Amino acid sequence: MRTEVIACAIAAATGLAPTVIALAPAEGKPVAVIVAPWQPREAALRITAAAGGRLLMMTSTGVVTTADADGNGFVGRLYAAGAILVLNAAVVPACLRASSFEADQWAKHDQ
Repeated sequence: MRTEVIACAIAAATGLAPTVIALAPAEGKPVAVIVAPWQPREAALRITAAAGGRLLMMTSTGVVTTADADGNGFVGRLYAAGAILVLNAAVVPACLRASSFEADQWAKHDQ
């Protein structure tokens, strides 16, 4: 029984490790900012702006945005501003259908 538990733990760890590495955000690279789905549509935008980021893309629901920023510490600032999860943005197109928004288009949309 103990050997089976150890084997399962090793299998789970080796199976999850590539996923964790692939999803981990990297400083200086675009990130996916995820907020709670019950928050207002503009929550991800406000969190991104509060962290000093630039909006690159937003999903139609507003729950996920992709953003980048100059300098270090962007991921930490996103969490401090209220992001629930911050991931490598390269995974977003593979998982979600996203709509591109330019900042001026969003400003017009928000009025």
